[in-house]
Amino acid sequence: AKVNYVIVDVDAAVLKKVVPKHILDEAVYISHHITDGPMLSHELARYAGVFEALRQYSCTTKVLVTSRLHAAMPAAAMGTPTILIDDPASLPGGGGDSGEMRLAGLENVVHVLRPDAAGEWTQAFNWHDPPPNPEADLRRAKAHFSKLTLACADVNYLDAGIKFGAMDPTFADLAAGDTPPCKAGAADSTQEAIHITTGADSNFLAMRNGVAIATWAKALGRSNP
Repeated sequence: AKVNYVIVDVDAAVLKKVVPKHILDEAVYISHHITDGPMLSHELARYAGVFEALRQYSCTTKVLVTSRLHAAMPAAAMGTPTILIDDPASLPGGGGDSGEMRLAGLENVVHVLRPDAAGEWTQAFNWHDPPPNPEADLRRAKAHFSKLTLACADVNYLDAGIKFGAMDPTFADLAAGDTPPCKAGAADSTQEAIHITTGADSNFLAMRNGVAIATWAKALGRSNP
């Protein structure tokens, strides 16, 4: 069964200022901060933990509230309404100017709440009936562009994507050889909050102990700031 709210790594003092008390009382709290011994010492255990977090964000969460980029992005990608609490003083992984650069542009794909210039949390938000994430068409366009970027980067990504159902077989025609879509994809790449696809490298499907490992999952599984 789905729970109404799941809260991931938001500073407790900020939560009290931003989120209504009755929601805090009923919410489920989880963290990406790894403290479990086996997960710290065993790589496959971390991958299992990543998978379980993604399953929860997709299947059992109605609304995700987080200050963590690595929770907001996959939840939004899977269509879960996501509220990003952007408090520069308490962002996981570091705040300040560098933290804000990491979150730049996310208001296009998730709901972002920030303090005003005086440090007060004055933004209105419908906590009782949260709207869907903004700009669904933009997210679909970015997803298409991301897949095309990977398909153009290496035939191994293309083959794996089609084989496991992540890419439509028509991507094989779009990415074949030095086609215009691939050229356009490279030319249109712009700087955004996170570059998973444009940073793709030869380790994306590296084989280790017989297991295909995606670099983004490896990075997420090891994330423990």
